[in-house]
Amino acid sequence: MRARVERSRVFGTGCSEVDVRVPFLKLLPIKPPASAKNVTPLYLEFHVDAATSPFLVSSSRDLVWVTDEQMDEAGRIRAAVRSMGKEPDEFNRDVLSAIEVLARTAEWGNVQPHTRAGVAQAVAHVQTYGLGDLEILALDETKKIYQGHGPSVIQCSWLPSAVALVVPKERDFLGVLGQVGKDLVVVLVHNAARGIAICGKAPASTTEKGA
Repeated sequence: MRARVERSRVFGTGCSEVDVRVPFLKLLPIKPPASAKNVTPLYLEFHVDAATSPFLVSSSRDLVWVTDEQMDEAGRIRAAVRSMGKEPDEFNRDVLSAIEVLARTAEWGNVQPHTRAGVAQAVAHVQTYGLGDLEILALDETKKIYQGHGPSVIQCSWLPSAVALVVPKERDFLGVLGQVGKDLVVVLVHNAARGIAICGKAPASTTEKGA
């Protein structure tokens, strides 16, 4: 199930091209209409499938998990528009860390060792859910442990050397990272138990607590 932006509280959405590092979520540039160019939206709403719960969303200063119980009657989840507050690489690692912590706690089976066998298990886990072509993201795409599993191996500069990810080639199966202006973002991760597998241990999150 793919997430779909329904509307923002303050303005509608549109897309434009941007230059980014390899993302593991669907990149969604959000461009306000000219009449609202100086207005910052408070949140965006996404249509989601309850079966893809729980959802990792941005709050005003943090990343929080919510469930299908927070969906409205139209099947939408809200995610706050917030400042990234740090370098994009670090922010990506914070999102990844939040996924890994819950994946281990909930025993989803999508965290595996950073070994050849672990990569094979990670690929098999995501393939089970029929999300189309997959990719392996890794800092050094030439390592032998990533080869021969089927998916293409993509160099990803923000990952630590002992971590690799298996994700759908179509990233919106996993979630979206919306870019609102220069330093504002909105995050929705769904399918976290199905649409990603992590090999190794993600770095601890540096996200500010108590938001």
